Order: sequence, then C-alpha cells, then structure tokens
Amino acid sequence: MKNRALLSAIALCFLVAGCESKKEEPVKPKVADKVVPVPAPAPTPPPASAAQDAKPAGVAQVADTQKAAPAAMRGCKRGNCKITVTVQTSPGGDCTRIMKVPEHRGVWAGTPSNPQRDVPIEWNLATPDWQFDAKGVDFAGNGKFRNGVASNGKRTFTWTDVNDDTGQHNYAVNLVNPKTNKKCSADPSIVNGVLVED
Repeated sequence: MKNRALLSAIALCFLVAGCESKKEEPVKPKVADKVVPVPAPAPTPPPASAAQDAKPAGVAQVADTQKAAPAAMRGCKRGNCKITVTVQTSPGGDCTRIMKVPEHRGVWAGTPSNPQRDVPIEWNLATPDWQFDAKGVDFAGNGKFRNGVASNGKRTFTWTDVNDDTGQHNYAVNLVNPKTNKKCSADPSIVNGVLVED
C-alpha cells in the first residue's frame, strides 16, 4: 500500500513538472493569406545600337541639336558668313522679288572662352544687270554693324557684325538696274548669337 502511494506521488510529481515546463503559446488569430502585389520593375533604357556613339549626355544633346536646328538658326563663322542675293524680274524687267540664301542669316556666338566678334558678312549679287544702290545693305544706323562698303563693281556689299548680343537685326537690301534705273528692295534679317554653328 505504501509502495502504491509512493508510486502515485512520484507519478503526480512528473505530471505536475511536465505541465509546468510546457509554457502556453499565445493564441494566433487566424488570418486568410493575403496576396501582396510586387511592384513592377523600373524601366530599363533600350540597349545602344551599333550606330550610336558612347558619348556623354551633354555631347549627344549638342549633336542632336545640330541635326535638328533649322538652317535659319545655324550660325556662320568668320570667313563663311555669306549671303547670295538673286533678283526675279517680270518680262518687262521690273523687279518682282529679291531672294536671299539664307533668307535669315544666323551668326554663331562662338564659345564662352572664345566668343566670335567682329564677323564680316558678305552679300553677293548673283543676277546680271543689277547692283547695290547707294544704300546697298542698310542697317539704318544700327551700331552693331560697322564699316558697310560696296565692292566688285557694286555687286558685293560687306558689313562687320560686332556680334556681342543675341537677337534679330532687320536690314534692307537696296538694288538698282543701272541700264533701266529700276529699283528693288527687301527686308530680311541677321540673327546674332546663334548657338549652333554651320
């Protein structure tokens, strides 16, 4: 009887010890699995083609600007600032139109470290029987253009463009036919400080 009581007491001790060593885990709420969308990957640039140069972005932008710039906004450099002037006439010899190529001449600004100043601009008359009259190419006292002079039998007119500004300068082309004394004029422009060179 004593043995039975002893065994019961030992069994009870193991049971109590086992219960105390086993700690209760906190109850977890049951939540349905949620699907969290994964953000889309960042777009990647297309691979460079064989025709593209591996140039810094600034250089590539300048090259693209040069391709995209219209002819009127390209600027000539010293030595190639020339404008060809032609005259269209009616069957009776009257001037109907003066054409300039380019119509609006741009003059390149140069670079910040080497600005292009005092640029000679030359107008050359391509149509026979016409010449520049006494006013020739007239900037009407605009101080940005100096030393206007006719040459080559009044078939060439040259001005020196100070080119220290940015902006458009209108002028007049004045022609005369010395055989008929008929006159003709037009009002194109020069654009100073153009950033893209010819």
